[in-house]
Amino acid sequence: MSPRFLGRLGFLIPKSGVGIIVWKEVLDALRDRRTILMALVLPLVLMPISLVLPVFFISPVRNPPKIAVLMIDEGAGPVVGILSAMPVQITMVAAGENLTALVERNEVDVALSIPGNFTSLIEGDKTAEVALIYDPASMRSETGKGIVDAALTVFSKQVVAARMRKLNVTEAYLEPVEVVSREIKAISQEQFFVAMMLPYFVGISAIIGGAHFATDTTAGEKERKTLEMLLTMPISRIKVVGGKYLGVTMLALVSLMFQLVGMTIGMGLYSTFMGELMGEGATPPSAEASGLPLTPKVVVMIAVSALILSLTGNAILMTAGIFAKTFKEAQQYYGFMSMAMVMPLMATMFLPPATIEKTLVLPIMGPVGLIKGAILNTATTAHIFLALGSSLAYLSFFLFLTTRIFSKESVLFRV
Repeated sequence: MSPRFLGRLGFLIPKSGVGIIVWKEVLDALRDRRTILMALVLPLVLMPISLVLPVFFISPVRNPPKIAVLMIDEGAGPVVGILSAMPVQITMVAAGENLTALVERNEVDVALSIPGNFTSLIEGDKTAEVALIYDPASMRSETGKGIVDAALTVFSKQVVAARMRKLNVTEAYLEPVEVVSREIKAISQEQFFVAMMLPYFVGISAIIGGAHFATDTTAGEKERKTLEMLLTMPISRIKVVGGKYLGVTMLALVSLMFQLVGMTIGMGLYSTFMGELMGEGATPPSAEASGLPLTPKVVVMIAVSALILSLTGNAILMTAGIFAKTFKEAQQYYGFMSMAMVMPLMATMFLPPATIEKTLVLPIMGPVGLIKGAILNTATTAHIFLALGSSLAYLSFFLFLTTRIFSKESVLFRV
């Protein structure tokens, strides 16, 4: 959609002072191809890549580890058979091969050496020792080691079961104590993962998504001397700052929408690759199977919380941009303020539920904690009113501060 085409849609915008300013901000931003690239295109590409790329390379299904097996004892075929059924590439090597050198040269990820007396020790009810060589600095090697360990564990359980049958001993003899765990609420692993990661990514996207627009429309216009021309128009200062704020918010919300789409794609692929890594198969769990509470109520709560975060973040960033003398100074403010706003997001990932409930009245942490509570089905009506009510109060304060600064020429045109 070209800026020329968007310009023809201007008749849809109210001809009030605020509407004109909003449309001007949107067109100015979309005329810059870098804005479209950074705010719309890259989130659809970078978000899935950042989530998927690390686990893609260590997924045994997509990139099976290479296992070199030195089987001196031909009777150890069952071990190799169990290993062959797992997602690995097995290479049988002859006696005398330097297994350590194979791993060091990255020709294989893991080397397994089965001694010649393996079968005789097993049949004699003794412990057989095998050698496993791997590289702890390589994730593929670590993954391969885990697969070999799992195969040997399966074989060991089979041997133990056979020995117990021979002695007429039941499994209860080896497990005198059984732990029965009871959960206070049903939460799947996928639900826990989403509750930890989604609020963090939504918070960052909502808060920082409008940083570029807020910088350009305040400090950028101040530096280009176009802000002075805008102030000569017969429009009140409140309408000017309101139009700029709404324009930044519209652009930030569009950017947030694209980032959420990219995040949804990335988290779906992440779930698939993590399932492969954990041996759960290549099919990603469905929403019903994973227990994710994707109800309309939860979606609305996430959307409203993201909107509040975006509105608050934009108000804070615009305040800093108006106060700054230059575009470079505004970027320095944004670097510090973004870090200050990201820290609460990181804290929310790891804080226990009781602590999160106490932080719902704090800026930024309130909406983020509400998103986490919505996903985990722990958010109550009181939590909703507390988080959103306090957030609206903070938003009103920052908007008031922005308007006051914009009304003071001593601050607006300070040199």
